[in-house]
Amino acid sequence: MGGGCPGCGMDDVTLNYGIETAIRGSVAGVGVSRTRPTRLRNEILISLPRKSGNRPPTDKSHAMSDESNRLEELLGLKCPPLAISFRDAPPEGVARIESVAPAGCSYWKLAAEGRVFYTEASDHYNCPVGAYTHGIELPTERREELDGLLGMMHELEYLQEEEVKLIPRHSESFGVAVYAPWSLSPCEADVVLVQGNAKQIMLLWEAARGVGIHGDGETMGRPTCAMIPAAHQGGRLMTSLGCIGNRVYNELADDQLYAALPAERMAELIQHLETVVEANRQLERFHRERLGSVSS
Repeated sequence: MGGGCPGCGMDDVTLNYGIETAIRGSVAGVGVSRTRPTRLRNEILISLPRKSGNRPPTDKSHAMSDESNRLEELLGLKCPPLAISFRDAPPEGVARIESVAPAGCSYWKLAAEGRVFYTEASDHYNCPVGAYTHGIELPTERREELDGLLGMMHELEYLQEEEVKLIPRHSESFGVAVYAPWSLSPCEADVVLVQGNAKQIMLLWEAARGVGIHGDGETMGRPTCAMIPAAHQGGRLMTSLGCIGNRVYNELADDQLYAALPAERMAELIQHLETVVEANRQLERFHRERLGSVSS
C-alpha cells in the first residue's frame, strides 16, 4: 500500500476486510488464523504457498517478523525497519537487483517498498563513497572518480581531508549485501535500519542506553551509509542526521533521521523499549499536568 495509505486510519480496514478477503478467497493454502491483524500484510506474505526450492519460514524468520512488527507498533513508524545483511553468497531463492541504483543508499528505499534482493560489489560502483564505506575495492576508473569527488568536496569545504581516514568502513571482504524489510528478511540481519522522527529516535536511544549499546552518544552526519559499518562492527546504536545525497536519493523528509542497530541485540532492546515507551507516556502526562497547573 502506498500513496496516502500509510498512516491513514482506514488502512487496517482495507487490509483486513478488503485485501485479506480477496486473497483468502482466491489463493489456496492461506491460513485463516492471525495474531496481529494490523500487520496482516507480513503474515500473508509468509503463509502463502511456496514454490519448490524456496526455504520455508524458520523460527528465526518468525522471530524477526514478530520483532519488526513490535518495533513498528511501539514507535509508530511509517517506514518499516530494514534488514541489511552481509554474506559471502546470496541466500537461496533471493534475486539480484535488476538495475544499478545511483547510490548504495538508494537500495534502502527499494527495501522500504517491500522488495527483497541482494547486490554485488559492482552494483555499488555508482557511488564511490558508499562503495568505500562498504569495503568495496573500486576499479581504477571508479577510484579516479572517488578521488575527483573527494577533491570537489574539499574545494567546497564540505569535507576536510583528514576526515576521510576517520570514516567507518566495512572491514571484511565484500561478497553480497542483502536488503529487505526486516519482517521479510531471508537471512539473519547484521544491521537493522530505522527511519523516524526525532521523538522516535529519542525513544530508541533511551532503550539502547538501557541495554548498554548506546555507544558514546555521537550522532553521525555525512556520509549516511557510514553508520552501517559503525553499528555492525561496533555492536552499538548509531544515529545519523543523514547527508544531502541520501536525502535526495531516498526522498527523505526534512524531519526524518536514521538509527542503525546491531541486529543481534534487537530482542533485548525491544523488550526494554516496552518499558521506555510506557515510562515516557506516564512522564508526558505528568509534565503536561504540571505545565497546566503552573501556567494557571
